Amino acid sequence: MDPEAWRAATPKIPTYRLRGSERSGFIEVMVGQGMTGRLIRDEEHTGTWRVEDPEGHLMGRTRDQHDGAAFLAAWFFAADDGDK
Repeated sequence: MDPEAWRAATPKIPTYRLRGSERSGFIEVMVGQGMTGRLIRDEEHTGTWRVEDPEGHLMGRTRDQHDGAAFLAAWFFAADDGDK
């Protein structure tokens, strides 16, 4: 696949914002007015964050909050797009 076709086929990550603080160990990931999920400091795996959907189901772990937030934003956008 040529680079232009690849870029066109690659989904765009929607703009997200983080609500909460690292100090609290709990961060909500927001896209627009919707909460896409949470990043929760993982006490079992030092230095990682649990990535959870809005219902609290574990979707994975990450060392970087923004990687986890981008994953949740893309997942939320893809799920929302699939409903249309």
